[in-house]
Amino acid sequence: MKRIAVTGAGGFIGRALVAMLRARGYGVIALGRSASELRFPEDVELRTFDPNAGDPDARAFDQAYAVVHLAGETVAGRWTAEKKRAIYDSRIRGTRKAVASCALAEEPPSVFICSSATGYYGSRG
Repeated sequence: MKRIAVTGAGGFIGRALVAMLRARGYGVIALGRSASELRFPEDVELRTFDPNAGDPDARAFDQAYAVVHLAGETVAGRWTAEKKRAIYDSRIRGTRKAVASCALAEEPPSVFICSSATGYYGSRG
């Protein structure tokens, strides 16, 4: 069974994606800043991945066929200078850390998909 790792698994889209992947028979690795805060059925493997803290983690994505990287600061709220910096850092630095972590894995993923703020721009048909 192919295992797919999902960062930001505790978020709105992440939760829906985890449910869809499970329904289609994939093994799922749910990653969040605190694995103990993630609430998923017991067949979902929980791992910790904080895109904004620490060095790349070789274990975060090990043995995952694919990674769907959704983690990032929410775009909801007032876009102050501090908020803009948090959005930027979480996406740019967070993605760099995810890619570096994949590269360090003993069995690295074959596929890496990154998406953020998909609803912000609206439908493009």
